[in-house]
Amino acid sequence: MKKYRAGIIGLGQVANTFDFEKERAGSIWTHAGAYQFLADQVSLVAGADLDEQKRTLFCQKRDINSAFCFSDYCQMLAQVPLDLLSVCVPTPYHYEVVKEALKYPLKGIIVEKPIALNTEQAQEIVSLTEQHKVKLLVMYNRRYWYEYQQVRQLILAGKVGKIISVVGFYTSQIFNIGSHLFNTMSFLINEKPQWVSAHQTIADEHDPTLAGTIGYSNNIMGYFIPNNQRRDAFFDIKIIGTDGVIDIRSNARFVEWHEMIPSDRYAGYRELAPLESVFTTRETNSHFVKAVQDLITTVDTNTSPISSGQEAFSDVLLIEKALLSAANNSQKFFL
Repeated sequence: MKKYRAGIIGLGQVANTFDFEKERAGSIWTHAGAYQFLADQVSLVAGADLDEQKRTLFCQKRDINSAFCFSDYCQMLAQVPLDLLSVCVPTPYHYEVVKEALKYPLKGIIVEKPIALNTEQAQEIVSLTEQHKVKLLVMYNRRYWYEYQQVRQLILAGKVGKIISVVGFYTSQIFNIGSHLFNTMSFLINEKPQWVSAHQTIADEHDPTLAGTIGYSNNIMGYFIPNNQRRDAFFDIKIIGTDGVIDIRSNARFVEWHEMIPSDRYAGYRELAPLESVFTTRETNSHFVKAVQDLITTVDTNTSPISSGQEAFSDVLLIEKALLSAANNSQKFFL
């Protein structure tokens, strides 16, 4: 089996340091950790960041020779042969970094979410990676969480009947956290957004907070609601169907499935049954590990990843239209 060589541009939290927080001990929450967990398939060989402290920590914690830790990512790309690359810089720099990286013979790129700041850049990233035959995975990591994957399977199996609506709750910041919510909602119900109506709840020139309504295909209604508190890890989704409800709370720490059954209190009506078990076991393998494994598989088999660039483009398009709606008295905008 070929062993791929990987590098990371941007060595902050999601790239490297989340793994060393005491609250996350024993889990893998980073690109670096995932590459090193899959050491039989990939070697993490280089990293780049403008911040000297981040570079030093990366070299020390990941046992990388300091000669392969660069302040200039262009030098890293030019001097170190790579097969796989993680782009973990802030979103405004995704576009220029990916364009530079595609000058070199990479096989796969992971870009942190959201893919870009606007649809023009997002579409060009998708098109350029396709032209260069480089596999592109955008890190919407909830697509790799066991709990969300199991809920998706329940929905696809018809366990809640026809989907009527999906309601998502998030903290704030439509790009940073809202994009996660939009991507996860579409993933769970397996439908595409058709239109959006939104209003602003927090003004922020870099990343405002919005609330609103989404019209999905097959007449499914969606709602996104912030609590306007960035410090909260608030990410809940409720899926309502003709035959039941699935409630995902506290970032999938709690998942409840209730079927509609004949009421024993009201003749001729149905009510939600007591809690049904969703999981008999819970998977411990990191969603970051699963994402990197997905990229390797797509490279090996010439297939598409679970979290594709085209899906990520759709999320940016939805955000753009939501921002337009918020600027135009919540007018409905079609995608």
